Amino acid sequence: MYANGRWHEFKPAPSGARRSEHHTEPMAKDPVEQAQRAMWAILERYKQKSDESRFPLHIRFALCFPETKKITGDLPDHVEPESIFLYDHLQDLDTHIRALFPKHITPNPQAIQFLIDKVLGPSFKVFALLEDQIQMFHSAATKVLTEEQARILEETELDKKKVFFGAAGSAEAFR
Repeated sequence: MYANGRWHEFKPAPSGARRSEHHTEPMAKDPVEQAQRAMWAILERYKQKSDESRFPLHIRFALCFPETKKITGDLPDHVEPESIFLYDHLQDLDTHIRALFPKHITPNPQAIQFLIDKVLGPSFKVFALLEDQIQMFHSAATKVLTEEQARILEETELDKKKVFFGAAGSAEAFR
């Protein structure tokens, strides 16, 4: 909600109170300022990643209120109605984002794809090859066995007679 030059948010009624007892509080952060900062940050990130000094698309911010379905009243002068996305807009967000830009200008498809793939939604994989997994398992197993063997030897070092139980060849580690 926007009133008296400030953004407010609805707060639920305290536990046990009637539902009608909800209230509004001024928001800690102005959503328009947040959107504008994000817009400029995206612009700078695009320039860094693409090594271009100029952003090839028109820039514009939008506000998203995903838990709302209707707007009533007068919007602040610095917010345009098509720059507000509500719950129903999320079903076809691509169309609503594209509607923000002038119809007479055809955006560069490569720039849009780069923006989506490299700036807004980069992806990466974290993985280990089977060979790497075997090596990591072997290293961990060797370390565990070595620490266990060292502990046993340290505890029994003064004993002159020892009996060890283990698989064939396991005594080689104690020589």
